[in-house]
Amino acid sequence: MKAFLRSFMLALVAAFVFVCTACADRTTPIEVKQLPTTARQTLNNHFKSAKVALVTKEREGLGCTYEVTFSNGDQIEFDKNGQWTDIDCKRTQVPGALVPSAVRNYVRANYAGSRVLELSRDRKGYEVKLSNRMELEFDKQGRLTDIDN
Repeated sequence: MKAFLRSFMLALVAAFVFVCTACADRTTPIEVKQLPTTARQTLNNHFKSAKVALVTKEREGLGCTYEVTFSNGDQIEFDKNGQWTDIDCKRTQVPGALVPSAVRNYVRANYAGSRVLELSRDRKGYEVKLSNRMELEFDKQGRLTDIDN
């Protein structure tokens, strides 16, 4: 009986691990209207002329993220609340209104003629990639903290 219970418990644990692993990360296509309101407002205000090719929702554990891919290859990612976290504009540039003013002013003053192609934000600050291949990091207040060539 002990051997049976041990085997049953092992099988139960293995099934639980399999189900949790299968459900941990799932990406599903959705429609723009299924995005959080804040994300839709960002698209309407800053990417009005861009054609949306694909919108996906990715479940990550208990949370989720959203990714919008435009027909020109540009992408924007949103957190579960609809706040943008990553903007990748390979063909164009990040809309100026989305770049924090301190970051925008620094780039204008020190890298005139360069465009912001990628912008990421997290709790610590911002990471910026420019068209001249420079990578800049800023804290939340917009102060430069690191430069990579």
